[in-house]
Order: sequence, then structure tokens, then C-alpha cells
Amino acid sequence: MNYTIKERSWKKIILTQGEKELGSLDYIGWSSAKCEINLHNGEKFSIDPKSFWKSSFELKQNGKTLLEYAMNFGGTFAFKSSVNDPDVAFTMKSKGFWGKSYVILDKKGDQMAQIMLGYSWKTFKSQYDIQTVPAFDALPLRDVLVLSMVHGIRYFTAMAAAAV
Repeated sequence: MNYTIKERSWKKIILTQGEKELGSLDYIGWSSAKCEINLHNGEKFSIDPKSFWKSSFELKQNGKTLLEYAMNFGGTFAFKSSVNDPDVAFTMKSKGFWGKSYVILDKKGDQMAQIMLGYSWKTFKSQYDIQTVPAFDALPLRDVLVLSMVHGIRYFTAMAAAAV
């Protein structure tokens, strides 16, 4: 399937499939680490930094941790789910030198999805195009997983820009 994520503002990002809005990623305050995911079916999730250095995060729903992910050196992220099957794990890594595209790999190394970044200098807003395989689409909470991955990319990009 193909998804698109567009920035409405620096604090609100919308996930769409075709013309249909599936959910949003809403940043809280000035922090680029803490945010909420609101799906259009009414479900709400929160993403909170787990560590002092804000390099690992937890996705929670009603206080229950559903997903944990951590940023490793070089912009690689390790995702581990607690939903249904605790063995569900993914790695997201940059594909290429400039970080314009990311691939999501399962434990066997098979590609599950690809996220391509775009930026409009006219509107000063980013867009993310996501292509997934059927195995990824069958996952529970796949929309939440996509938004969590984009949260990780945005956080890594912000940290990399601050280091320059």
C-alpha cells in the first residue's frame, strides 16, 4: 500500500492513504520528542522519551506500552512491539548518504516498507511517501507504526541539524 504523510504545521502531521485521512501526529509544546498519535477511529496514543538523552521512546495507549524504539548511532532505529506477539521487531535505517530514504526491515532482513522524504522549498514543509508490502499491511496498528517511524526520522533529523 502507499501512504503519504504531510505537515500541516511544524506541530501537526497528517497520515493519508489516497484522499482518506487515517490519523495525525501532534507534537506537544516545543519538544520534538513528546507527541500524541490520534487515529480517525478515535484511538489515542502517546509517544514519550524513555531515557534522559531522549534516544529511546515508548508508544503507550492508556498507560500500557505497545512499542519501544531506540535510536542507535548513524540514525538506525530498532523497534520492538509488545502487541500480540512480543517477537515482532523491526529495524529502520537510512538508505543512502543524505538520509532521503529509509527502509524498514524485519528480523530476517526482508524489506517491509520504504519511506522517502521530500521537502518543498515553496511551502517549507516536508512530505513522506511510504510504500509497504502486504506483510506489513497485515500488522495490527500499522498506521500507528508508520507515524512512530516518521516521529523517529523527524527526531533524528532535528538532532543531526542541531549538531551542525
